[in-house]
Amino acid sequence: MSDALSKLPSTSYDHLTKKVIVEVLQERSIDNQKVNTGSTTPEWTKPFVDYLHHGVLPDDPEEVRKVKIRASYFTIRDNQLYRRGYLSPWLRCISKTEGKAFLEGSHSGDASAHEGTRALTCKILCLWVYWPDMYNDVAALTKKCKECQAFAAFQNQPSMPLTSITSPWPFHQ
Repeated sequence: MSDALSKLPSTSYDHLTKKVIVEVLQERSIDNQKVNTGSTTPEWTKPFVDYLHHGVLPDDPEEVRKVKIRASYFTIRDNQLYRRGYLSPWLRCISKTEGKAFLEGSHSGDASAHEGTRALTCKILCLWVYWPDMYNDVAALTKKCKECQAFAAFQNQPSMPLTSITSPWPFHQ
């Protein structure tokens, strides 16, 4: 309908009417499909969601302390948990399995470059997602990747600092 309305002023056909006919359907043309919406809340976010949304804390006093300290980094928007980034917008909290899917797609997908650990972590953070142990998962993947290990830059610096030998100087001519 918007296409017809946009073309209406530019048409200069006098023999055509300048009316737009709109048909209103009384019934839906497709039936609603039933979709299984399982629990989309990752398991690691449950203590934070319970605390921020309902004010419920775990039973263990050590866990209570950890949740209270770390909860300041999180917020709930549209029933989704987000983590504050330092220099980025809010990062959507996802499960570790979803994180591994993001990781595989970023590392060896269409836009892959087989980067190192820091570069790949930054690339995933640019997708605005977060899960705990993100850096460790990236490091484990780059250590297992055969292409990353085969074409990695070699360290050309000595493992120990060089020391000069002063004994040949008396014999120097």
